[in-house]
Amino acid sequence: MQAFGWHAYLAYNALGSPRYPKGTNHLSPSSALFKERERLKVIASNLGLAFMLCMLTLYIRRAGFASFVKFYFVPYLFANHWIVMLTFLHHSDPTIPHYRAKEWSFLRGAVATVDRPLLGWAGRFFLHNVSHDHVAHHLFSTIPFYNQPQVTAHVKRVLGEHYNYDSTNTFRALYRSFTECCFIEDEGDIVFYKNKDGEVQRRLAVSHDEGEKAPRRLE
Repeated sequence: MQAFGWHAYLAYNALGSPRYPKGTNHLSPSSALFKERERLKVIASNLGLAFMLCMLTLYIRRAGFASFVKFYFVPYLFANHWIVMLTFLHHSDPTIPHYRAKEWSFLRGAVATVDRPLLGWAGRFFLHNVSHDHVAHHLFSTIPFYNQPQVTAHVKRVLGEHYNYDSTNTFRALYRSFTECCFIEDEGDIVFYKNKDGEVQRRLAVSHDEGEKAPRRLE
């Protein structure tokens, strides 16, 4: 997945939402992913991809295949690696709840992610704040990432203790998520990832007040 995971997701929805039909992709204007009004934009995007492929073909003919691999293909794979890695880290964490339909809301779903200082200053510069300000991106996806740090400052103030931030080393966090985020239970409206042994790092606390179930909280 690190090398070609992004392409697999675009081509046939690999590891994407299971509610879409088999073969769903991001390149077909008639894909279930898009609304009718978005189809012309998909076609325009495909034309842009075709133009880029033509330019790369011309480059290979003039500079050679080895030059293409060295200066374009290898860096492109690294870019794909970071996209897959940061996407996984932001949406797969043992402390983040998963909400099923009964408990889900846009706000709950939006804040169920983690801000991380991925690669420190280099991540801010080369990845355009996408990791440092991911909660804000979930809440206000139309705001460009270069403005998201300002949004994050307000989000932290409003969410308070419900704002999720993890300063764990990037690669340590990746190992933790790989080993601790193996599956979720089939039952339950609010669930957390478990490891291969069925152990969970965080669970839902349910208290009772005079025989009635009180509002649930995370612990």
